[in-house]
Amino acid sequence: MFLTQKTPNKTKKTNKKSPKNKEKHGKKTLIGRIVNVFLTVLTLFFVVVLVLSFYQKITGNITGVFGVQIFRVSSGSMLPTLEVGDVLLCHPTKGDEVHANDIVIYRGEQGQMAGKIIVHRVVEEQGKNSSGQYVFTTKGDNNSTADPPIDDTQLIGKFSQKVPFLTVMFDVFLSPWGFVILLLLLLLLFGSELYNLIKIIVGPPPEEEGNSGKKI
Repeated sequence: MFLTQKTPNKTKKTNKKSPKNKEKHGKKTLIGRIVNVFLTVLTLFFVVVLVLSFYQKITGNITGVFGVQIFRVSSGSMLPTLEVGDVLLCHPTKGDEVHANDIVIYRGEQGQMAGKIIVHRVVEEQGKNSSGQYVFTTKGDNNSTADPPIDDTQLIGKFSQKVPFLTVMFDVFLSPWGFVILLLLLLLLFGSELYNLIKIIVGPPPEEEGNSGKKI
């Protein structure tokens, strides 16, 4: 009496893709790449926004990118021209380039404004002082009184324009939901890689054993 093991016949399946299937697969791959690029850019932008915001809060400095400085309005002193949360772009400027009605960003040095970054409108040009510095009087559009006079050494830049898109991004990403959005973006970007990594760690499923029979 002999015992023998029967091995199941395995038929090889050949996956032949028709031209239509190949075309569909190609479109899906292209769309997937476009989505990945978009999510990557959005995630990087989100991270940059967070870094710039925290840097500005910690150091008190206005962040500059490619010579353009970014500033976020934190008070209502310039209403209705500038609202709280508006993101502004400003360019470095010299004293002789600033004139009445310009909106400037400067560092306060007197009274309650000492050490603060202020964005107000120039209401008067006072010419040069004894040290040869240009002197200005500024005032918030929504304030009833003017600020203490400033000189050109306090100037950071001149207001260029508001950026509504950046304003919305800051509002969203710096909200309590910002961290959740970041996690979702990372999950969408690296979810498939994480799934593959888990499969590698867990290992492949056990193979099914072939049926055995007896021959007499």
